[in-house]
Amino acid sequence: MKLGFVSDSLGGMPLEDLLDNAARMGVSGIEVNTCGWSTAPHFDLKSMLGNTVAQKDFLKAFSDRGLDVISLNANGNPLHPTDPAQGEGLKNTIRVAGEMGIKAVCTMSGLPAGNPSDTMPNWVVSS
Repeated sequence: MKLGFVSDSLGGMPLEDLLDNAARMGVSGIEVNTCGWSTAPHFDLKSMLGNTVAQKDFLKAFSDRGLDVISLNANGNPLHPTDPAQGEGLKNTIRVAGEMGIKAVCTMSGLPAGNPSDTMPNWVVSS
């Protein structure tokens, strides 16, 4: 069994400290938040896109400590009817994951509009 955690759980730490603590705890890797509802303090999505030097440096910081990037996490609401940035964040996370050779991207479906004129997400529940 492998154990890991999501980077936002230590969001108040700089990346280097987060990685040092993860290695000390003996986890296998970290799921890294990139956008959405996260402030993504450890991953600047815009600067990573197409930047092979930054991507290699980021991955090396993990591998130097024996850690894996488990996945990139674009947790947010990509189906939100009024916030296109949510969907763009997911698309860019998928792009950069491909560029970096990261095999998994985590996300949430979010809440779509109920119809084309909706201005708020449609929270569908059953009772």
